[in-house]
Amino acid sequence: MTVAECRTCMAGTYNNNNTNIINQCTDCPNSYDQSTYSGRIPDPDSRADGQSECPWKCDTNYYKSGDNCALCPSYSTTDGAGSLSIDDCKCVDGKYMGGDVCRTCPANATTGCPRGTTADDIECQPGYTKNVSSDGVVTCTQCPPNSTLNGTNCECNIGYYANGNICTQCPFGTTTPTTGATSITNRQMNNTTRFCDANGENCMNLIPSGITINAQ
Repeated sequence: MTVAECRTCMAGTYNNNNTNIINQCTDCPNSYDQSTYSGRIPDPDSRADGQSECPWKCDTNYYKSGDNCALCPSYSTTDGAGSLSIDDCKCVDGKYMGGDVCRTCPANATTGCPRGTTADDIECQPGYTKNVSSDGVVTCTQCPPNSTLNGTNCECNIGYYANGNICTQCPFGTTTPTTGATSITNRQMNNTTRFCDANGENCMNLIPSGITINAQ
């Protein structure tokens, strides 16, 4: 009685009987039906290790998604076959990956979005603030007049306060102690001899020169 030799199937073969008997190894297919297995190609460099399915990988511009291959988003490519996630799909020059979609590089970005740029990589030009929507759209918005970019936020200059999306000058005779005032109540009287009421009206010469008093 001859005892079958138990060995792992060689590269490019698999065991469809789920055993390691070498004479039950089957050659892997040279290709897959793309109508059923879109993007799947044989992986001849991998061993089957007695598994019931032939080793496979995803073709160029596809990535593994569960037990299937998914096509990369439009305007993106991979560096080759065998990608394991959508992160391997890189948007072409002039576009960036935002929310798993390749989007046109925003105006006023510091670079032209070279291949592989993501939303996190984008930086805006000086004087512009970066905004990222929930679906990954990046916009570079110019700071309003009379404001300065501080980190990632536009702050109104001294003597101005935020009024919606604009910076409004404080009423005559008042100013702000620092930049970034968020409302008219952040103002104070300036170092003049004039005092104005809460509406910036009824200004009077009541405060000695050089005295600063909060006007809240």
